[in-house]
Amino acid sequence: MEQGKVFLVGGGPGHAGLLTLKARRCLETADVIVYDRLVSPRLLNYARADAKLIYAGKDPHGDKTAQDAIDELLVRLARAGKSVVRLKGGDPFVFGRGGEEALALEQAGIPWEVVPGVTSAVSVPAYAGIPVTHRGAAAWFTVVTGHRADGLWDAPAAAACSPSVRCLAAGTDAPGVAGESKPGPKVVAQNDGTLVILMGVHNLPRIADGLIRAGRDPQTPVAVIRCGTQAGQQVVRGVLADIAERVRALGVKSPAVIVVGAVAELCDRLAWAERQPLFGRRLVAIGHTQEQAAAMADELEALGAEVLDIALERAAVVRPSDVDTLVDAVLRAGGGRRAVCFSTPLGVHLFFARWRALGLDVRRLAAAEFAAGCPEVADALQEYGVVADVVDDPPEASRDREAVPIRLKAWSQRVVRHGGRLIVEGLSDVAAGRLGVGVRDGWEWRRLYDWTCPAQADAWQRWASEGVDGVWAAGPSAWTGLILSGLAERLRLPEPDWWSSDGWSADRVAPPSGWRVAGRCGGIDECRAGEAAFVMER
Repeated sequence: MEQGKVFLVGGGPGHAGLLTLKARRCLETADVIVYDRLVSPRLLNYARADAKLIYAGKDPHGDKTAQDAIDELLVRLARAGKSVVRLKGGDPFVFGRGGEEALALEQAGIPWEVVPGVTSAVSVPAYAGIPVTHRGAAAWFTVVTGHRADGLWDAPAAAACSPSVRCLAAGTDAPGVAGESKPGPKVVAQNDGTLVILMGVHNLPRIADGLIRAGRDPQTPVAVIRCGTQAGQQVVRGVLADIAERVRALGVKSPAVIVVGAVAELCDRLAWAERQPLFGRRLVAIGHTQEQAAAMADELEALGAEVLDIALERAAVVRPSDVDTLVDAVLRAGGGRRAVCFSTPLGVHLFFARWRALGLDVRRLAAAEFAAGCPEVADALQEYGVVADVVDDPPEASRDREAVPIRLKAWSQRVVRHGGRLIVEGLSDVAAGRLGVGVRDGWEWRRLYDWTCPAQADAWQRWASEGVDGVWAAGPSAWTGLILSGLAERLRLPEPDWWSSDGWSADRVAPPSGWRVAGRCGGIDECRAGEAAFVMER
């Protein structure tokens, strides 16, 4: 068996848009993806449908996956001939233990490659409006870890640091290299550039006290940025003398980045991310296809929201024989009137995907009629150059889910009355029965796919458990698919009691005690105009 390869891939600080192109290519071709807790679930949507996803997160306040176990897993998967992506938050080689994993792979003789990511040491301050270097304020910056209480901050002082960009491990200048001296607080304190501390919230009192005792001015500006680049981004400002108490009083916990230096004062003037209309919102975008869901999510992210995009095709298991039967029925339309009523956009995409796979000429559709069960289905047909002969009334015109589609009913009865054959694509025969025709009248029902639990469901559930502010679905049919797939219940998304013209729902999942929805907007256009989509107030 040919040996596989492991790619140590940086997933960035949390915002899905900060992934590199090379990292995306690795995700799209991997057999297995071993991912961390802080990785955006949107990144897992790049995985192949048959790729295996393995969670290997380290929750500082909960379950942890031992590093030795992760190293062994990567080796075992590669020896089984798999192409493996080890997806890590930030950059694998900046306090991400990527060096340890690389050494383990090297020792085992496993081919490996590192794909650098956008490190939180620079990107998180940038999203808070803090440049780590600034003319007249900081000519260099130093990155250190504050994760360990017995390392950098308690070690004896060493020689002064040179003015350069330096990453120091907790305890040694070169991680994994024996015999190096340990820099102490004085070394860092004497560096008058910007000090960026990762994983240091828990030890912040000791860090601040150590820097002051080592000679750093107690009035040095400090900013602590929690969940940078994400909806939960929170910035706490202070000085070395009081920052620990401010953070404690506000209950700020990891993940957070600490910035010490004059540049920390700039966040009050340069807080650009907080000015976006959907800043701080956690939204779910539901589309029928991966392309549609991703486009919806990109639009929301451009307005400042943190988004989880769910494509229903991920939860669909195609029934090839039923798709072929539908295609064959349309091909025989030349021998008699044939009409197809599509109930779901995904059904449309499956039909035309098979049509193209068979190399069929689109002109052979001329003898067939097409109906759309809702406007979203009509839009899907138009993507393939087909204008529906009839479209059901917009679903928001009535809240009665059992209401008979008047236009479709009249059309379908006309088809069978003239001796035609009606094929109804849908998720159940109930949809066909509501058209007012029966088997004896000449219709047949075809279900083109079943539902399953997609591999991304675990990651989606972890993301949604932190709270969801609203849902944007590609119409009620997308929401119906989410319910039938079981994902709505698993993600604890309540069924909306109303829809706007483009599918917005402002229902909030498990709102904090004492909060209520104070305002709702009519959709993406109002958000683009600068109005918040979901206004929560006490």
